[in-house]
Amino acid sequence: MTKSSNRSTTESNKGKRQRRRIERSLSSVGTILRASRSGMKYEAPVVSAPELKGGKGVRLGNKVYGSLSGAARAITGNMVNGWKFWQIET
Repeated sequence: MTKSSNRSTTESNKGKRQRRRIERSLSSVGTILRASRSGMKYEAPVVSAPELKGGKGVRLGNKVYGSLSGAARAITGNMVNGWKFWQIET
């Protein structure tokens, strides 16, 4: 009796598993993101940001964040799933 291998086809030559990455990019430039927290309402547009990976960012105040989660963290002070935090309106 031989054991079958449970290794995924996504393993590298060194035997380390590689995660399949789901590409999630920001919405189109001009999209308005809305959120509310502790009675405060927030709006943040998706803007062109050539200096960031993907070329887009979320403008919150005077700063541009490269991810929804980064902008959400600036509001909450905690790690937050940005896809759950923001409401996306086109």
